[in-house]
Amino acid sequence: MDGEWVFFCAASVPKIIISPGSLAKHAVINDGCIDLIFCDTVGRINLLLLLTGIEDGKAADLPFVKYVKVRAFKLEPDNTHRSAPIAIDGEKSNNLPLQVEVHKALCKIFYDWDGVNPEDQ
Repeated sequence: MDGEWVFFCAASVPKIIISPGSLAKHAVINDGCIDLIFCDTVGRINLLLLLTGIEDGKAADLPFVKYVKVRAFKLEPDNTHRSAPIAIDGEKSNNLPLQVEVHKALCKIFYDWDGVNPEDQ
């Protein structure tokens, strides 16, 4: 998909630790997919709705936000007109093409889903 986006997020878990809401509402950690949440260039009011929606978990429900499940994607910044600022996990990127692919069941994650710490028993 070609386009200029003001917001792009790739997630494989539904919850962001710092936010009480859920940005990637349909993400499942073991479904073999990456959830892409992105938004074309929008006006300031819609951008404000998007940014506040990240905090309360309503961003993905906005009509101008696209939500797609994929197994792989390649992000190619167009730096011909201006530098496209990209951050990966909060760190500034070098603005080179980035390719991401899911390798389902390549690693095992152990997590105590019921909230009980085995060491406390």
